[in-house]
Amino acid sequence: MRPVAGPVLLAILILWSCRPAQPSGGKTRMAASAEGENMPYINHKPSEHSVYVVEWGKVKIPLVKYANPEVYSGTAEVQLSDFKRLVGERLRLLKAGRELEIELVSIYKESTGQHNPDWSSYPVLEQGRLSNEAASAFRLGIRQGDLIALRLSAPADSIIVQSAVIKVTSPYEAYEPAIEVPHPRYDADLYGFQVIQEPGRRPLLRIDTTSAATRHIYEMYRNNRLYKIIHIPGFQTRHRLIAGPSLMFPARSIHRSVLLGCGHDWLSLPEYTDLGDGDVRLLWGEMAAAPSSQTYLLQDLLAALNQPLRLMVGEQELPIRSFHLITHGRLRKAERYVADKLQEPALLKALCRLEPASTVYFDKVVIENERGQLLLFPQAFAFNIGTGPPLE
Repeated sequence: MRPVAGPVLLAILILWSCRPAQPSGGKTRMAASAEGENMPYINHKPSEHSVYVVEWGKVKIPLVKYANPEVYSGTAEVQLSDFKRLVGERLRLLKAGRELEIELVSIYKESTGQHNPDWSSYPVLEQGRLSNEAASAFRLGIRQGDLIALRLSAPADSIIVQSAVIKVTSPYEAYEPAIEVPHPRYDADLYGFQVIQEPGRRPLLRIDTTSAATRHIYEMYRNNRLYKIIHIPGFQTRHRLIAGPSLMFPARSIHRSVLLGCGHDWLSLPEYTDLGDGDVRLLWGEMAAAPSSQTYLLQDLLAALNQPLRLMVGEQELPIRSFHLITHGRLRKAERYVADKLQEPALLKALCRLEPASTVYFDKVVIENERGQLLLFPQAFAFNIGTGPPLE
């Protein structure tokens, strides 16, 4: 009977994890940063962010600078039911949390297939809210897929919000992940160093400090206190620079981070470089990512939960020892789980709660080679869940 115990226990674990959320007084171990002290903050803010946020009810629209001198824009996406609630709430413009006095210049509504968008110039705000008549008209007229654009000004601060756009999500719109997996470089040259530049964090140099081939690089950075140098014997990589889109999810973009396993220090590990002809894929039950997947349904994801991850390079399977799993979607902020295996209750529960139009990313995958050495696999993978109907 013992061979049956494993599958039965796993099935029970998955069913338990997929239950509706129950109030709990327990605490989950939170990872302030999966990298711990390896990436300390430095005092500067990333240029792509501003201190301005449009807040309408519970919906927040972060603003970025759109044009000079002080012109800003931003976007958010909400469910139809959420928009019908927020349209009667207060509309505010915040600067670093401080409310500014605003003037609502216009509201623009564009519906799918509609040739003449609705436009309202200088609508009256009553104590920061649309009039009951205007709010009621929006509730009755709004449809899935509609766009609502607000134009605001804060004369006292000389601020113009050119467009704060709210999109009402549609289950019929094809899902395209907002974050793309970086294109793999299987046939690129090998280099003996790597620089990692993340906004708001200390840059890192991964290098073998004893290598004669990269001694000149080490000498360039060794006395630069802005950089942290990580010595990795025999280090080689196909990616000399990790920055911008290749970061995928900078630490500041992670809404919640949970440490479920030992969390191998991937920054100090050598990289796996024997990628052959580039036939690299991550298998998860009947699903496959190479490095991104086709669009699957939620049913496909749930069917894969009791299946192991299999990382394949050609016909060779590489044993996975840990990974970062990140969930992100059209209506879901990024959450990161650092784990040694999929069959963790907190991880299974998070996966069971995924909604359509979401993606499950696997990054910082640590594998073990035939000599028992831990290596960082230098490729991320993405499993895309489309806009099919949610599970009952």
